[in-house]
Amino acid sequence: IRTRVNEERSRISQEYPELRNTLDNLVEIERERERAAGDILNLFGQHLSGSISAEVFRRVFSNHKKRLENLSNRLEDRLRQLEKRS
Repeated sequence: IRTRVNEERSRISQEYPELRNTLDNLVEIERERERAAGDILNLFGQHLSGSISAEVFRRVFSNHKKRLENLSNRLEDRLRQLEKRS
């Protein structure tokens, strides 16, 4: 997804320079979403290997899940804003 977003961001930024900040913000949010998803995968790996307890897993997983959901909501909001501008 990131490659496609970067390609489209370049093209759109050239045609509509006023949207550059919005597009940069979308890319940053998507990067953070990927990091959050990676953190969840790493957490599962730690749990499956036994390096963290089930209680710690549940607590930390809940935090990571909220973070991922918040970032997904921010991304959707920004996309709606972009859609309204066009």
